[in-house]
Amino acid sequence: TAGAKISGGLTVFDAGVTVIGGGFVTGGITLYDIGAAMSGGLTVNTAGAKISGGSTIFDTGLTLTGGLTVSSSGAKVSGGLTVFDAGAFINAGVYATGGLTLYNIGAAMSGGLTVNTAGAKISGGLTVFDAGVTVIGGGFVTGGITLYDIGAAMSGGLTVNTAGAKISGGSTIFDTGLTLT
Repeated sequence: TAGAKISGGLTVFDAGVTVIGGGFVTGGITLYDIGAAMSGGLTVNTAGAKISGGSTIFDTGLTLTGGLTVSSSGAKVSGGLTVFDAGAFINAGVYATGGLTLYNIGAAMSGGLTVNTAGAKISGGLTVFDAGVTVIGGGFVTGGITLYDIGAAMSGGLTVNTAGAKISGGSTIFDTGLTLT
């Protein structure tokens, strides 16, 4: 009725130990060599699971319901990170060393985009839809600029410095004409 009390340890060979009806361990349990194999899953109550030395999950990966919170030193992912369906929502900015590459639909931003320090470098061209581009504080273009379809509409006039303006293909002036001073 009182059960078995063993001091000095217990060693079980071959078939291992089968516990029917549940088991209670106070003082912790340490599993060596092959660890613990569980069918039917593992439920950890109260204080949660504390793992030191890391954890490796094989085959089907890890499924979390209720979300995931990572504290202290953050999450480190090697081999890449793929986010499906709803995408990734980041509240506090993104810091990417080594660059950031966006595939398929690119980046959709509400609230605008701010690029600090070294500016934005775009290879392969830039296409701006709908409202166009507004440049505040001046802009510098090396290598020239080509305007298609509706050309360039400027309020406040146009100032051309240094090498002057070169127009090929002719020039058409509407409304008030051209004034040269």
